[in-house]
Amino acid sequence: MTRPVVTLSGTRPATKASINEPDDATPAGVQVPAIAMDLTRAAAAMSISPRTLDELARKNEIPSFRIGRRRLFDPQALRRWVSSQATGNEVANG
Repeated sequence: MTRPVVTLSGTRPATKASINEPDDATPAGVQVPAIAMDLTRAAAAMSISPRTLDELARKNEIPSFRIGRRRLFDPQALRRWVSSQATGNEVANG
């Protein structure tokens, strides 16, 4: 039995299997690093609510970009932003 890792209001709980295992489009055993995360996954990675992350992104206080209607986040840019918050430096959006 796989236990839930992240539970977000209004969404199906993510499981270890769904986060750590490749999807059907990825050959078995091949790990593909995420080059962009959606709002839900980025919020879970940062341990904040999707609503909070969305508000920060809409105010251009955190780096994000849009493809169509989807707001996406670069994992490396989020790491830099978090580090800058800890040191008091600002990171430009983009």
